[in-house]
Amino acid sequence: MAELTKLSNTVITEYGGNYKTVVLDLDGATGTTGTATATGISTFVTAWVNLKEVPTADCNFGIALTSTANPDQLNVILYEDDGVTACTQTAIDVTVVAIGHNGTT
Repeated sequence: MAELTKLSNTVITEYGGNYKTVVLDLDGATGTTGTATATGISTFVTAWVNLKEVPTADCNFGIALTSTANPDQLNVILYEDDGVTACTQTAIDVTVVAIGHNGTT
């Protein structure tokens, strides 16, 4: 899986128990899955994807899944409007908001 181009990485909050919220601005890519890592996070817990551009039939929404193999990595997938087919053309940029931590919580 290819690393997505990271336009910015901002850790915005730290909570008790070592939890942090990070915002990643990513340059969207076509294909089944791209990966994203964040400076300041060693283990992701959850993440949300927001589109930064107007959705199209070819690229309509995205998801971010925590990787079981690499806990410091998110698998980011953009989908076409059928909700099943991965975006294969005209990928759009996204913002990922994620919660994670470094070490034990």
